[in-house]
Amino acid sequence: MRYRTHTDGPTHRPVDVERTVLPAHGRDRHEAGHRILEDVRATAAVGPPAIEPVPRRHPPREYAVTVPAGSVELTGRLTVPVAARGMVLLTGDRSWQDSAAALHRVGLGTLTLNLWETVRPAHRRNVFDVVMLARRLGAACDWLHERTSLPVGCAAGGTSAAAALEAAAEHDALRAVVCVSGRPGLARPSALARVSVPVLLVTGDLDQPLLSRNRLAADWLRCPHHVVEIPDVADPASSTDALHHVVRLTTDWFTDHVAGRA
Repeated sequence: MRYRTHTDGPTHRPVDVERTVLPAHGRDRHEAGHRILEDVRATAAVGPPAIEPVPRRHPPREYAVTVPAGSVELTGRLTVPVAARGMVLLTGDRSWQDSAAALHRVGLGTLTLNLWETVRPAHRRNVFDVVMLARRLGAACDWLHERTSLPVGCAAGGTSAAAALEAAAEHDALRAVVCVSGRPGLARPSALARVSVPVLLVTGDLDQPLLSRNRLAADWLRCPHHVVEIPDVADPASSTDALHHVVRLTTDWFTDHVAGRA
């Protein structure tokens, strides 16, 4: 699937590597067979070779957690792969199940968190209070970094995308941001201009109002950033192909900018 990008800063392009094993033919194959037979005889003379155990892939460890964020407590699901290289906080009004599974496969842990699910559900009315959401998200990022000692990224949608960018301007623990169908334009321009970590903004190209708002927000950013348009959809979650594309973009972004960073 092709997509268009607006780029400011370095790009990262995957390189496909193909390995081909060519069989021996004719006399070469005959000679190769003799060499293999001689190797087998030599091995038999000194005893059976040591058998290396096949490494077993352990499933990620999962925990139900409660994250303190000022006067409230946020509930979430923490998943930590064995030998995790980084953590990604997932939040916003969308499902991150597919992205979380892909992140686990590349050695990145996740904290799936609802910024509005508190002990006082009435606080849901604060869904557009971006500054308050940014404080909660920043506290969650700090908590995650302190508990794991790993670099932290954040993927967010909706108004949480603006909160993630506001938090990135204030919290050193946050190393990269991905916004999917987000509303980064709700963040204050002064905060957007202070963001220093790499930012990826993803929208469907059929939602022109949202795409325009993402572009306007990108104009305030001074950090490396991309605006990616998923073709022929309004919501990237509305089709399987588009969703797979978002998962790949998200995984690549955090692999490049979070995994392995000190």
